Amino acid sequence: MSEKKVLQIVTGRKIEFDDKKVTTCTFRLSYPHLFKAKAYKNNAPKFSLSMLFNKSDDISQIKIAAHNAAVEKWGADKKQWPSKKVRSSKTGLIVSKTLVVMPFYDGDIEQPDKPEYEGTIYLNASCNKPPVIVDQGRQQIVDETKLKAGDYVRASIVAFAYDIEGAFGVSFALLGVQKVRTGEALGGGNALKDFDELEVDEDDEIEVDGDATESDLF
Repeated sequence: MSEKKVLQIVTGRKIEFDDKKVTTCTFRLSYPHLFKAKAYKNNAPKFSLSMLFNKSDDISQIKIAAHNAAVEKWGADKKQWPSKKVRSSKTGLIVSKTLVVMPFYDGDIEQPDKPEYEGTIYLNASCNKPPVIVDQGRQQIVDETKLKAGDYVRASIVAFAYDIEGAFGVSFALLGVQKVRTGEALGGGNALKDFDELEVDEDDEIEVDGDATESDLF
């Protein structure tokens, strides 16, 4: 077994690539777009995934990588990071609130209607070019049916800081994915088992507006 790489918290702006790169522990795969790029809104198509970690998982190495990327961009003194003055709701005093968004989200708060996000911390990663995708034996996976949302994987990612039109934060670029084991599919499942057989009355019709189209029904 290879020795675990230890990331160092960097205090200066001299940041090595390896100080921002990490191979994650195993997580549950969600919203995978790994074989075909997908465009969101007016952005260019990207390959992407969402990583669901249990709150008990040790993701400290990922947090260090994100911290190092922020230090490289804005320096070690968080007081110098982009911020704005706000009035504290608790004390009524004027305080500085950072505008830098870190890429870690609480599934219980951000996705309360999705059971698979319960008890998780999740983060996202994307890339412009197809990521490396391999199985347990490091053999390339080319059949997209062999990897789905709900499977357990780990990923190679690198943190980077951004400053885009007044939006400040840290995100992750996706380098590669390794499947660890198959998991229960997320989102959908076998809907056929949800229905009983019904007797069909051929005289029954569905009444719809005369201008309705197929897209209005489905």
